[in-house]
Amino acid sequence: MYATRDDLNAAFGPDQVERLAARPDVEDDAMTVARALSHADGVIDARLSVRFTLPLPTIPEVLRDIACDIAIARLASDATGLTDDLKRREDQAHASLKAISKGEMNLGLPAVTEGERPQPIVSSTGGKIFTRDQLRGF
Repeated sequence: MYATRDDLNAAFGPDQVERLAARPDVEDDAMTVARALSHADGVIDARLSVRFTLPLPTIPEVLRDIACDIAIARLASDATGLTDDLKRREDQAHASLKAISKGEMNLGLPAVTEGERPQPIVSSTGGKIFTRDQLRGF
C-alpha cells in the first residue's frame, strides 16, 4: 500500500477526507476510503511494473503523495465534489507516474534490467509440421 488513511488525513485534513468519503448508503466510510486507496495502488502498480519489480522494497515519499492525490480525486469524483484543484493534482500525479515509468523521474530504486524482464519463448522446429500434402484427405 502506497498510502494510508492517515496519509490522506495529513495531506487533506480529516474533515475533508471524512466529508468526501461519506456516502448515504454506506454506514462506515472506512470501506470507501479503502477502495479509493486500493484504486490508487492499482494505478501506481500498473505504471511502475514496466520499470520496477513489485512490490517495491521501500515506498518513496513522492509515491505516497501521488497515491493520496489519486485517492482523494477518486473520493471527490464519487461524491461529486471534484474541484479544479483536486483534478489538477490528479492529472499531475498521472503525469508524474508516466515520467517515472519512462525513466524521466528517478525514485532512487533499482530498475528492472532487460535480462530480468519476461522474455518471449522462441523455438525452431526445423520445418513445417503440417503441410497441404500431409493434411490432404482429412
